[in-house]
Amino acid sequence: IRVMEATGSHEEEAARVLLALMTRSAGLPLALALVASFAWQRRWRALLVFTAAVFLPLLLWSIRGRLLNPHGYGSYLLWVDPYQPHLGRIEILDLFPRMQVNASSYLTDIFPSLLAAHVEGVYLVGAALLLAACASWLVKVVTKPGLLELWVPLYCGILLIWPYRW
Repeated sequence: IRVMEATGSHEEEAARVLLALMTRSAGLPLALALVASFAWQRRWRALLVFTAAVFLPLLLWSIRGRLLNPHGYGSYLLWVDPYQPHLGRIEILDLFPRMQVNASSYLTDIFPSLLAAHVEGVYLVGAALLLAACASWLVKVVTKPGLLELWVPLYCGILLIWPYRW
């Protein structure tokens, strides 16, 4: 993300984001963050070029995806369990308990295991590092927000609403 900020080339930024979007839906926060960043900086030409270069192909890609699978990739986010579609879909209010479970899982299992699996007390170290990262992010948001500071909450939002099984 910092490389994209440094290059200043709208075409390169659009190409990188488009590749990320067509590879995984997790690229969506990057696209939205870049749009917000251009708008925040009042870089209207960059915003226009980027939006045309990324969202037009993304629209065509989405139409293609809908033709191949009427449910669409994003619809899996609203299933109770993507591996058991017969369980049905959740309602919007059901996202809040899912977010709570996912946040708990990331804080007590996933994030600590990234630091050191099966090490006693790693939860405290993980919590301290997470708090430090959040504080650093907040300082940067207040002082001089950039693309990364816009991307982080959008990406974390996807992690929180993802179905439990994934």
